[in-house]
Amino acid sequence: MIELRRRIDLVAPQDSTVLLLGESGSGKELVAEALHRGSSRCDGPFVKVNCAAIPESLLEAELFGHEAGAFTGALHARKGRFALADGGTIFLDEIGEMPRAVQASLLRVLQEHEFTPLGSEETLRSDFRLLCATNRDLANAVRNGDFQADLFYRIHVVVLDVPPLRERGDDLTLLAEHFLAITCERYGREMPSLDESAREVLAAHAWPGNVRELQNAMERVLVTSEGGELTARDFAFLGPKGELAPTALLHQLLRGELSLEAFELAIIECLLREEDGNAARAAKRLGLTPRQLKYRLEKRSE
Repeated sequence: MIELRRRIDLVAPQDSTVLLLGESGSGKELVAEALHRGSSRCDGPFVKVNCAAIPESLLEAELFGHEAGAFTGALHARKGRFALADGGTIFLDEIGEMPRAVQASLLRVLQEHEFTPLGSEETLRSDFRLLCATNRDLANAVRNGDFQADLFYRIHVVVLDVPPLRERGDDLTLLAEHFLAITCERYGREMPSLDESAREVLAAHAWPGNVRELQNAMERVLVTSEGGELTARDFAFLGPKGELAPTALLHQLLRGELSLEAFELAIIECLLREEDGNAARAAKRLGLTPRQLKYRLEKRSE
């Protein structure tokens, strides 16, 4: 995270297009906001568009605007998001979910900074900086024909990886306490403390929903607990402790609570769960061949 912060500080003042990669809920939108605040456009608008949340039939009108009567239900003319972003930044979240038909229209806007609202013959210009985010493998989407290659290379300028929560080490406890404090203030409650067993449960959880899941978990535990010190029992809703995250496994290894062989097998099991049992993808992430992974799995069953 320190390295990510350093790169944000380096990239923010530039006007380059930035592609943010990371799992859902890992904080890509917060990074986009930090990039905007650190830019020369900070006094301009910051326009957010969730490409996955807008129906395909309306996305083009949402992005480029429309005239009255351009389509059924268009009673009034409306500015599009690119027009609203003039002089500022536009953030296209979940760009990997954008339909192919809209991708082609977007490419021209990114190349020329020009667009035509639906139902209009007037070409408009907008001075914007583009930030994009996705949790998908866009290179793979290009190979599968789901994402336009020209658009991929247009947005693949500066790439920032936002790490998942399970890889952030002690940030987890700091964030947990931060969200507890915010929730306590909202509900007028006293700030509880986390005992060692609670911290171990938090470290052991894989957090597939990342920071968003952690924030919701802190609100839930505060609402359902009696206050005072929070223990592992208060976090029982997170599920069994047996499925440890890689960071927690590493801590066990360093404390001498886990052998190197057991650590290796546990990591393999974690990755297999994340890849829904796909051994080929898990092997690739480990830098192994499928045959090498199969050998290690056979050792596990001996």
